[in-house]
Amino acid sequence: MKPEEYESLVASIATQLSRRADQSPPLEVLYGRTNLWQGDSSFQHQIDVSVTIGDRAYLFECKCWSSQVGTDAVLTFAARLCDIRGAYKGMVKGSLVTTVGWDPGVETLARYFEIGLDRVASATEFCLRVGDRVGVGFPEALPLFESVSAKVQRAPKTSSEDDSRSPD
Repeated sequence: MKPEEYESLVASIATQLSRRADQSPPLEVLYGRTNLWQGDSSFQHQIDVSVTIGDRAYLFECKCWSSQVGTDAVLTFAARLCDIRGAYKGMVKGSLVTTVGWDPGVETLARYFEIGLDRVASATEFCLRVGDRVGVGFPEALPLFESVSAKVQRAPKTSSEDDSRSPD
C-alpha cells in the first residue's frame, strides 16, 4: 500500500469513528500533502490526517512501513504537536498510527509526550482511537464498523482483598 492510500484508509476509519448522530459540533477530516497546520513558530507542518470536532483537533502521523516505528518518529511528531498546540485555539491530541508496531522505547516516549499509539494494518484489521471512541476491526469476523458501547469501571473489592493496601 502506498503512503497516500494508507493516509486515505486512516482518514476513512477516523471519519466513521468521529461521526455522531446529531452531527454537532461540525466535523472536518483532512489528509494528504495539502493538510497544513501552522505552528506557533509560523512553520507550516504537513499532517497526514487531521480530525477537527468543534475546538478539538486530533492529528495522526501515519507510518506505512515494513519495519517497526522507532523513537525518532515519536520525537519528530512530538515537536510538531508542541509547535501546533502553541498556535491552535483549542485542544490538540496526537496519535502515531503504524501498520506493524513500534520499537522498544516508543511507548515510554509516547506516554511522556501524550501521544497515542494505534495500529491500522488494513481496512479490516485495525485499532484506532479518536477522542472517546475506539474502532476495532477483525479480519473476517466483524463488519468494518461494528458498533460497541462499553463502560469501564473498577471492580468492587472482594472480602479476600487486603484492605490495608493503598488505592491505585
